[in-house]
Amino acid sequence: MADFMGRHMAQEPQDIPIWDKFFDTCPIKSLIELGTGHGGMTLYFGLQCHKRGVEFYTFDNVQSTDFAMPIEQEIGLAKAFTLIDIFSDEGTTQIKGLIENCPKPLAIFFDNGNKPREWSLFAHLTSPGDFCAVHDWGTEFTESDIGSVAVEQLFVEESDARGPGWKAVWFARV
Repeated sequence: MADFMGRHMAQEPQDIPIWDKFFDTCPIKSLIELGTGHGGMTLYFGLQCHKRGVEFYTFDNVQSTDFAMPIEQEIGLAKAFTLIDIFSDEGTTQIKGLIENCPKPLAIFFDNGNKPREWSLFAHLTSPGDFCAVHDWGTEFTESDIGSVAVEQLFVEESDARGPGWKAVWFARV
């Protein structure tokens, strides 16, 4: 766990250079983050998306940050945040609609606390050319959780070079 610009994030610091590579090599037009947490990764995503003209959306059932830092206000993180239970009918409907209608290619980051359930609800709605990333690979989410969603792992060498822990893994939809 680490901090990013004063906001706590539940990501491993060694994941950030891989995220940088993702943004540099995967020209997405929309990013959906499932699980805002304390906002550190949200701030990182918000800055990347703002810089690149990517639409950004983040969802959580608890609001653990006020998005009051000037930089958060400048890039509109409060507008990007939706306080909702993503497993409720309303939350599921809202996210499914966003996946169907947002500019493509799309990336979804699964990190809301029940990654297998999130994946089973939303990953199959993405299209070839979209991207999916999952936090807690090997602990809360494993290869068997992928199911029938056709994906190819990205950044394998960089991912495998990291030690065990709360690491993310990246996939391209095929």
